Amino acid sequence: MASSEREDVSAKKQKPLCVDLDGSLLRSDLLFESFLLAFKRNPIILFLIPIWLFRGRNILKLELAARVNMQYGILPYNEELLSFIKAERSAGRLCYLVSASASSLVEGVANYLRCFDGAYGSDRSRNLKGKHKQSFLIEMFETEGYDYVGDCSADLPIWQSASKSYLVTDGTQVRNSIEKGMEFQQVFRTMKPTVQTYFRAIRVHQWVKNLLLFVPPIMAHSSLSGTLLRDVLVAFFVFSFCASAVYLLNDLVDLDADRVHPSKSKRPLAAGDIPISHGLILSPLMFCSAVVASFWFLPAKFMFILLAYIVLTTLYSFYLKSIAIVDIVLLASLYTVRVLAGGAAVAVPVSEWLLGFSMFIFLSLACVKRYAELLTLTKSNREVIHGRGYRRGDEQVIGWLGTSSGYLSVLVLALYINSEQVVALYGHSEYLWFVCPVVLFWISRIWLLVHREELHEDPIVFALRDSVSYVAGLIAALIIIFAT
Repeated sequence: MASSEREDVSAKKQKPLCVDLDGSLLRSDLLFESFLLAFKRNPIILFLIPIWLFRGRNILKLELAARVNMQYGILPYNEELLSFIKAERSAGRLCYLVSASASSLVEGVANYLRCFDGAYGSDRSRNLKGKHKQSFLIEMFETEGYDYVGDCSADLPIWQSASKSYLVTDGTQVRNSIEKGMEFQQVFRTMKPTVQTYFRAIRVHQWVKNLLLFVPPIMAHSSLSGTLLRDVLVAFFVFSFCASAVYLLNDLVDLDADRVHPSKSKRPLAAGDIPISHGLILSPLMFCSAVVASFWFLPAKFMFILLAYIVLTTLYSFYLKSIAIVDIVLLASLYTVRVLAGGAAVAVPVSEWLLGFSMFIFLSLACVKRYAELLTLTKSNREVIHGRGYRRGDEQVIGWLGTSSGYLSVLVLALYINSEQVVALYGHSEYLWFVCPVVLFWISRIWLLVHREELHEDPIVFALRDSVSYVAGLIAALIIIFAT
């Protein structure tokens, strides 16, 4: 018998391969994916979910699926399993995608991947999960049987009636509970989320921005000790938790935009490194923790500023970030809000000079961030930034706005040096003039680097890794000390 004939006979002997979607072939869950897309489009849908859920989990899935336009090409797939399926089908094996997700979404995935002979999902009569999926597969393959690829304990009855079982796991499942009495033909391992993964998701490195809360008491020459130090530290962690909750929320509602971005696609939620459900739990939990801590430990004025910050950031995540210019003005305002919050936390007045300087310099840095994205847009020959209100060619206007704002911040600083407040606070206020060229140098260098495409990230985060920024900061600090 020729080798090709033997391969054909072997392929015919192989039982159909049935593959689960959510958590197995897909490193995400289409129920949560469709919920976020529908919620972003119309937040009122949140009030309809209990009604749909009361009618059945399958009805909820179908109603959400009917209201979204899923981009199947950018979803995070399990590449190892996908390669296995393609190899099996190339060898002549029949492959089917069988999932508890809405049938329209399952068919959409199958049509995109083009490596399945059929696709089946939940409809109005059944939720294709657990024993319901087992019954469906037994009925469908009653004569020949089937092999099954799954990922969790809900698949246990399906594995029990399968000829061969395949497991997809990141190791978080208790192996004994899933594998008791089970013998898996092959195990596809995915990366288990670590503490570092969650730290990347909440962007702990971005907490450095909240050091701005220390600026008002330092500039007022207040002694950071005792109750004052405690209050500003609590305020720092409150704002950090709140900011992390906002980052998670922003990543959740912006999954589709992040997945087509060269660097943002590596974020844990977009890449499927942590489940969307964890983000949906962690974000409100951090919000609530921040609000409760603020209520118990800090003044009412700080609480008011924190709530304003939450409202502004939520509006930014859902609507305002898609409006050109409004987005960068709001980003700059959020930095300034941190300065106001620092003053409120320790009952230190924030001078108009500090607010003016903050607004202009942070507007310049917000423009740097958007300018870098526009350069990437031009380089990739795309016309618009997905989810933003900018077009290719807008970088010139943003550059003008950003550089002029940066230099205006230096002008405000120069005018402040001549004010009566400085004379009262500093014994040698004339030394402060030397801070101006340092700030001018730093702003000009930032803009030169972004123009050369050598700065691709948040300028504040860049400064933390930039030795020149540290030197400039040290020089400015020494000048202020000598002036004092």
